[in-house]
Amino acid sequence: MDRHALFKGLFQQYDRMALAAYQRTSAREKHDGTAVTALDLEANRLARDELSAAFPHDGIISEEDEGILHPGAARQWIVDPLDGTASFARGYPIWGLGIGLMVDGICREGYLRFPVLGETFMHLDGTSLFNDRPLAAQVGTAIRDTRNVLIGSRALKAMPVARLQGFKLRNLGSNLYHLACLAAGRADAVISPPAYLWDIAPALPLLTAQGLAARYSDGTPFAVTDFGDRRARSQRAILFGPQETLAEMLAML
Repeated sequence: MDRHALFKGLFQQYDRMALAAYQRTSAREKHDGTAVTALDLEANRLARDELSAAFPHDGIISEEDEGILHPGAARQWIVDPLDGTASFARGYPIWGLGIGLMVDGICREGYLRFPVLGETFMHLDGTSLFNDRPLAAQVGTAIRDTRNVLIGSRALKAMPVARLQGFKLRNLGSNLYHLACLAAGRADAVISPPAYLWDIAPALPLLTAQGLAARYSDGTPFAVTDFGDRRARSQRAILFGPQETLAEMLAML
């Protein structure tokens, strides 16, 4: 199956659905206090139906499903139908769909689409793409005034980030977009707040391909297999970036 064509078609459907709802949809509160909109649920059905039709024996783990489809399958698709729901609900432009493929506990493929921005990131067959062109490897070092760390709002509240000297801190409203920006060389590091699997897995193949590291806020290594319960949130913040940058940051934190 041509997975590139499959996901391009899925993204086209997602764009039509999402852009029709953009700035016309309000949110309600879920039991965990996070926001959900009608688009979260519609996009979840779209992604689940397309994946089930194309890969009927694979597992599916989605933020908006209560259970896991085929939980024992070696191949599992991890879905965040609307990463950045709170931003979407307030009319901000940075939000989108993230889908990752885990095979035997290793994130092998990732597909991300951000409709308002017109940006698509993919990693498949060992190649990372940005808008269908090879994603360039990170080169050189940014000048001091442009060094930045992308950080989620919960991490801003929970960590002593004022100690991070020499970096501008920015929150764009979507953890998956933060990670995609890191892979694209737009940021020096990302601090993800305690996260669910779907907040990370779709972007992880892009980061791995760039040779980027991941550490918990206490400096211990992060691994996606730490999500023993595939629907549980991690207990600690996670830092992503080049080894030397993470060492610099952790020494300050």
